[in-house]
Amino acid sequence: LAVAVYERDRLDEAAALLANRLDVLERFGAPETALFGYRTVARIAAAQGIEHRALDLLEALGAVGVARGLPRMSIASLADQVRIHAGKFRSETCRVLADRIDEIVAQSDHPEGSLWHRSVALLQIISRANVAIAAQDWQAALDHLAPAVALADTMKLGRLRIEVMALRALALDRQGGNGRVLMLEAMNLAQT
Repeated sequence: LAVAVYERDRLDEAAALLANRLDVLERFGAPETALFGYRTVARIAAAQGIEHRALDLLEALGAVGVARGLPRMSIASLADQVRIHAGKFRSETCRVLADRIDEIVAQSDHPEGSLWHRSVALLQIISRANVAIAAQDWQAALDHLAPAVALADTMKLGRLRIEVMALRALALDRQGGNGRVLMLEAMNLAQT
């Protein structure tokens, strides 16, 4: 519910829904609920301009992933950190974090092509695109995002598909192309 409320831009209500609940989600919730809880609280903090709190929460999520032996949780934590730093054009920090994602994936014992691998591959792709965005290398961002749309479609991840569309629109616009049509479509899909 907090994720849905957050995505409706009702930050205070989403924060209230998660107040004093992260520890419960961490200890007793399914991994996915802990992941959603931490990421939502971190995104609320970032949207409120409390970047250090957002990064602290994402670090805590990564630690939970390590403690519970759930590398996807750590990867999601790092991917969100990359997203935050890319918004401030901190290219070196983004590159280091994306390299950590690649290391975790390489150390994974999940077989190539598995559902787990596909879900983290999308996080890797978006993170690499965010590294390029942080470096303001718009063509590289477009190159990284090209396979992301198809992967998001295959996995039926509409929210991530919309995010990828918006990132592509940004890169096209910054490169001097027409990203407006793509951005309007992404916004329309998000409203739907």
